[in-house]
Amino acid sequence: MELTIRIEKIVCIEDLILSVFYTPGMGWQFSYINKNKKPLKYCGIFSTAAAAESVGRRWLIALLRG
Repeated sequence: MELTIRIEKIVCIEDLILSVFYTPGMGWQFSYINKNKKPLKYCGIFSTAAAAESVGRRWLIALLRG
């Protein structure tokens, strides 16, 4: 069985990279790559790409503010 992931959006905010993607059977999710180039995944599932992006952007902004 082949797993197909659809990448909807990639956004760079300062030194962090946010990706929003869809995984069949799971739904919309987001992950980010930090300044140490370490990929980290948020464990939430969203019903739309816009919802995943909105939460992802807010999460990254909170990380940047420390």
